[in-house]
Amino acid sequence: WVTGGYDGNARLATTELYYNNTWHAHIDLPEPVYSHCMLQVNSSHALLTGGYTTTGGYSAATYLYSDSTGFIRQPDMITARYHHACELTSDGYAVVAGGDNGDNLDKVEYFSFSTLSWQSGPALPVATHGGAMVTTKEGTLYLGGDGNKKIFLMEKNGISINQWREVGEMSYRRAYFSAMIIPEDMFDCNNSG
Repeated sequence: WVTGGYDGNARLATTELYYNNTWHAHIDLPEPVYSHCMLQVNSSHALLTGGYTTTGGYSAATYLYSDSTGFIRQPDMITARYHHACELTSDGYAVVAGGDNGDNLDKVEYFSFSTLSWQSGPALPVATHGGAMVTTKEGTLYLGGDGNKKIFLMEKNGISINQWREVGEMSYRRAYFSAMIIPEDMFDCNNSG
């Protein structure tokens, strides 16, 4: 599912789905937006957060999508942002971290699907935008971002995010990249050739 973006002239509200070996127009976003973050919540819902819009600039908007309801507005994030990372934690919270709203952000927020509300979490150790987040069996990680190659693990105490702890670093500073968890046997990591 491809959503929003920028075509070189304008922000887009269009979305497209790929099926039967071809792209198909799908439901429009509530407003044209780029550099937003979307994540799959479950088999029927997705969450759209922030971005940069035509009408309001940096956005704090949050929408919950399902095929049966379309995009339903939820409470805004506490901090407007774009170029931010978002991830679904193993215990079912949406977390947004970093981003930009004129300055690099270290602000972290998490969304409860049971209360439909945002709460502030502890700041990232660095203010950055363009990073990525993934959830592993060890927990949720924030990776990289503009000027950063460090990797931080989100440590939790019950439902509250307690702190971020540095757990490593990538070989290179990296921003605006993709990251995903893969099966251990996908690549032969014992063969460096």
